[in-house]
Amino acid sequence: MTLKETQLPGIGTITCLRPDQVAELHEQVEHYFQHGIDVWPGCTVVDVGANLGLFSLTVLQRCHGDATSYMFEPVPSIFAALEQNARRHGRTRLHPVCCGLSSRAGNVQFAYRPNMPSLSTAYVDDEAELEEQVKQAILRNLGVTHWRVRWIGWVPAFLRRRILDRAVAQMFATELVECRLRTLSEVIAEFGIERIDLLKIDAEKSELDVLEGIADADWPKIQQVVMEVHDIDGRLVRIRKLLGAHGIGPVVTAQEPALRGSNVHDLFARRVTAPDQASVTAPPSVQLPAG
Repeated sequence: MTLKETQLPGIGTITCLRPDQVAELHEQVEHYFQHGIDVWPGCTVVDVGANLGLFSLTVLQRCHGDATSYMFEPVPSIFAALEQNARRHGRTRLHPVCCGLSSRAGNVQFAYRPNMPSLSTAYVDDEAELEEQVKQAILRNLGVTHWRVRWIGWVPAFLRRRILDRAVAQMFATELVECRLRTLSEVIAEFGIERIDLLKIDAEKSELDVLEGIADADWPKIQQVVMEVHDIDGRLVRIRKLLGAHGIGPVVTAQEPALRGSNVHDLFARRVTAPDQASVTAPPSVQLPAG
């Protein structure tokens, strides 16, 4: 797919694959900065599932240009856009890497979705289940879902499902591409990352795989976690326990209005105390409320 450019207020020119989706993706990025999750000048971020890099660009903006982000995107077509955005806006502060993160290194096939690149995933066999999840979420939340499909609420009920089936099938049109996977601990060692002030994960069902690729010795480096979780087979509980076992919590979860009733949750957590907290200058507002 040919790379395109669009303008994003407050940030500038963005290289992308689908200009009509950039503003919506940026809105989603802003939702990550809730429940005490924050960034500050001098911080280091790891951005897993970076897509176009909008999360890291927002971090850089919030930190007045004084932040470092390591950005991981496995799909080559999407990475091409990410790399251009990093060069344009990040100079030496943004480090794009063309690979995904998982529990072990290797090569796997990804389902790349040109019409909805942000939904590309390593879970190729879950296509039908995910499509049905999207359809049910749209029908349950027609009043708050995206404007592209909100009009379905005006269609007679007996026609809605047929029209929705066609719309979602187009959204999920898929190309299989081979992508490289590494573990987070491998790249921590390669780049010499001593501290991760914020670990952001938006990996379309691979979030637990990413966490399982962190060696015990590297967990103390991680101070905050914000991630999208697909609660499959008790995954949300497993992730809560894993974070708690490594001293990160309490954990707060929430759902965006358009996803209410689905298995997709946002998770926010931070280390309440850290051995080297005094060495970091962070705003006093960065405290996660209990509960």
